[in-house]
Order: sequence, then C-alpha cells, then structure tokens
Amino acid sequence: MAACRTPYLLFVDQLPNSRIGAMQWQELVFIVVALSILGACIGSFLNVVAYRLPRSMSLSRPPSQCPACGHAIRWSDNVPVLGWLRLRGRCRDCSAPIAARYPMVEATTALIVLIVGMLALLSRGGSADTAWIARTACDAALCLTLLSVALIQWDGNYIPGRLLLPALVIGLVVPLVWPESKPRLALTGMSEVRWGPRGAVVNATVLGAAYGLLVAALAQWLRRSARGKPFGPPRSQPEQTSRIEWYALPTLIGLFWGWPAVLVIIPVAVALGALVPRALRRAMPLGAALLVVAMLYLAIASAYEGFGSASASQLSPRHDALAVAIAADRSMGREQE
Repeated sequence: MAACRTPYLLFVDQLPNSRIGAMQWQELVFIVVALSILGACIGSFLNVVAYRLPRSMSLSRPPSQCPACGHAIRWSDNVPVLGWLRLRGRCRDCSAPIAARYPMVEATTALIVLIVGMLALLSRGGSADTAWIARTACDAALCLTLLSVALIQWDGNYIPGRLLLPALVIGLVVPLVWPESKPRLALTGMSEVRWGPRGAVVNATVLGAAYGLLVAALAQWLRRSARGKPFGPPRSQPEQTSRIEWYALPTLIGLFWGWPAVLVIIPVAVALGALVPRALRRAMPLGAALLVVAMLYLAIASAYEGFGSASASQLSPRHDALAVAIAADRSMGREQE
C-alpha cells in the first residue's frame, strides 16, 4: 500500500504550499513569537502617535509619563501589555488609573502584525525569505496606518497628513526593490513579459492609486447626495480630515493592493458604515471600517494566491506527470489484486 501512495506523495511534495507543512515547528514558533513581540512594540508606539501627532507634539520628547502626576514611566513598566498588567492598570507613583486602551491597542497591533505575517507566509507558499519580509512590511504598513486613523478618529481629532507619509514611502519603494512583494491580484492585467517585473509593479501602483482616487471621489459624491451621511466627521473637525478620510485612504489602498482591492474594499466599507446605526457610528469610523474590510480582503486574497494562483501555475506544466502518477497508482493496485 505504501508503494501505491508513492506517486501521489512525490507529486504533492512538489506543490508550493507543501513547504508550509514541511516547515519545522521551531521555525513556525519563532516566527509567531517574533511577529507578536514586534507588533506589540509597534502598538506601544501607535499609542504615542495617536495622542501626540494630532496635537503637533514631538513623538520622542518628553518621554512617556503619567498624565496625572507627570512622572516619567520607567522602562520596565513600559513593556507592552505586560507592564500594564504588572501595575494592575495604575501608576507606580501616584496610583492613578491608566486607561485600558493602551494594552488593548498593543495587543490589537500584535494580532494584526501576526495575522498579516502569517497570511504573507501563506501567499508565499511557506517561504520565509526576503520577499516575505517585504510583503509583511507592506501589508502591515497599510493596515497599521488604517488602525492609527481609526484611533485618531475615535478621539475626535483631525488626521494630520504626515501620518500617511511612512506608508506612502513603504508602498512606493519596497515593491520596486522586491517586486515579488506585490500581491498577484494587484498585478491583474499587467504584462510582466512586456514591461518586466518592476515595470508591471509601477503600472499596477499608478493604476491602483488612480482607481482609489476615482472611487473615492464617486463615494464622496454619493455620500453628499445621500440623505444619511455615514462616517461624517464632527463639525469640530476641519475639512482636511474629511479629505484625508475620503481621498487619501482609498488612494493608499489602491497604491498598495491595486485596483481590485479598491473595487472591493471601498464599497463594502461604505456599505458597512451605512448599516451601522447612527448612535454607534462613533465606534465605527471610516478608518475602522476600512481596517476590518481590508483584513478580510487580505485573508481571502492571500488564500487565493497561496492555494489558487500558485498551485495553478505549478500544476499547469505537470498535467502529464499527474496523469502518469494516477495511471501508475491504478496499475499497482491491479497488480496487488
């Protein structure tokens, strides 16, 4: 019976996703722990960004301090999530309560980075190479930018334009250096044979950003024409916030993930906001809706790329080998009978 299964095993071992199963559990544990720690540290920084950036404060000075007594928080107490738990949510010096939002943001960011990294690993067929790191960095930059926007919107503050600069630089530079980091769906309609890998990436980036801007303009027009205005910013917020919400974010999504992502994420996010009751819309600002839909889109696109596109591209030249394997299996079964 073992001999009968040999042709199948030899064939399956050549599939790109077989590397995921072949990965040692120590490697997988290391990747999970590393992504979680990195994400928690980034989440600690996002807490600072969400509070200080709208107030035009420095991100590095003064160091983190208790809002009640003003004492600087010790480095040992500033460990993401664990520091807050060890202090039981209170300042070491004055015992004033520290908001639970800080560890929640850190844990959420750690979860997002972990999910993004594992989805990138899936889309890369289990290959934790340089292109996987680049893909993870790009996807995480976009998702964490949306998270930062959601946090600032939750506080009722305006969204500074410079918040988007890091993601803009990453989305433009990284795919040019590592074209493999660009999602395959983003390259839909782009001929790598005609333009080359980097040329296809440039065309996909420009086309995706243009689609994002066009769809954003259409959504803004529909929003203004509709009687109900989902995601409408409070009157206290300047018009700059509305422009960044409705134009910059969809353009950024198209720049990273291409025009297919724009045509899926933006309409679904707007529809999600329209379905949310008016009393709960503060809890579901545009940034949060875009983040939720973007994560779902990323999961589906990564699964398609990992199990669909990659397998199809590998299977197509091996149809004859598969037929030979099946025929050999059947012949072995007849011989045993």
